[in-house]
Amino acid sequence: DANDMNHIATLELHELDEGDAARGHGLLVWDESSWYPEKNDGSAVLRTAIWNERLFATGLVPIVHLTDNELAIEPFPANAFAGSIALLKRGGELGFAQKTSVAEAAGAVGCIIYDGDDELEDWHFFPGLGLEFDGQMLPAPGIPAVLVGKAAGMRLKTEFLDSAKCRARIGIDRSRESLRRLPPEMQEFCQRAARGDPMHVAVLIERISRSHLRQLRGDFE
Repeated sequence: DANDMNHIATLELHELDEGDAARGHGLLVWDESSWYPEKNDGSAVLRTAIWNERLFATGLVPIVHLTDNELAIEPFPANAFAGSIALLKRGGELGFAQKTSVAEAAGAVGCIIYDGDDELEDWHFFPGLGLEFDGQMLPAPGIPAVLVGKAAGMRLKTEFLDSAKCRARIGIDRSRESLRRLPPEMQEFCQRAARGDPMHVAVLIERISRSHLRQLRGDFE
C-alpha cells in the first residue's frame, strides 16, 4: 500500500433486507487501492488512520451523525454513539485523533471523518490520519477511523443516513495478499510493459554524489 502501513482500511456500506441480512448498498466499497485517487470518483476514496494498525474491524453497525456538533468541538452526551460509527466533519481546530477520541468517549465503535471543503486528490502523498496536531502528539484513540472527501460526506448525509436499514463496517485488512496487491495504475503499467507498449518513466533523484554524476555523464557520452 502507498501508505507504508501494515493494513489497508475499507469502508463497507450495506442495506438490510427484510430478513435483516446484509446486502450491498448502492454506494461503493471505499478503499485505498489507488495511488491516484483523482482518477476515480471522489466519493470512492478514503484514507486510513495510523492508529488503525493496532486495531480491528468494526461490526456491521449504524452510522450516527449529530448535526448540531458535527465538528466534535463539544463533548457528546454519554452513549450518543453507543455501538455505532460516528460521522464527523473535519475542521474546528481539532485534530483527527481528538475528534475520534471524543466520539469514542460517547460510545462510538468507529469514526468516519469527512472533509466538507475538498476531495482527497492530494492525500496519496500523505501516510494517513496522524496523531500529531498543532505541534503536539495526541493519545491514540481506541477505535478505528477513516477520512473521506466532500462528495462521500454529502452522500452519507443525504442518502445513506435516510434509511433506517443501512449499516456500515470499517474494515482493517492485514492479509499478505492485500498488502502485496499492486495499485490499479501499477497493474496497468506492468501489463503494458509486458506487451511491449512504449512507456514513459520519470525518475526523481533527491540526492546524488559527484562521482556518481560523473559516471552517469560518462554513460551518455
